[in-house]
Amino acid sequence: MRRVIWLALVGALVFGGVAFANGRPNSSAHGHRAAHARTIKLFALTLQCPVTLSLNGGQLFTVGLIRITNGALTGTQTVAVTGGTGRFRGAQGEQAIEFLSPTEANLTITLKR
Repeated sequence: MRRVIWLALVGALVFGGVAFANGRPNSSAHGHRAAHARTIKLFALTLQCPVTLSLNGGQLFTVGLIRITNGALTGTQTVAVTGGTGRFRGAQGEQAIEFLSPTEANLTITLKR
């Protein structure tokens, strides 16, 4: 059985949360997913997701395509780290997003130095 979700986008989806380092709250993450569409019934969709992570010492910028499959965010999906500010200036790397549930995900950031 496939799950069906309805999506109504007017401009952008906005989210926020707390980032953890070594099991302790460390900073915050905020972002938006830029998308434009009318209300649609969907089983699969790809969203372009530019995100700014506000961390101790600066910000990290990520961007990538996130897939909704069978009406859900599932598995582990990877986006690019494309830059930053402060101690993260010029950062490059990847962010793995492990979707645990419709409302929870683990974020793992790997930077090239």
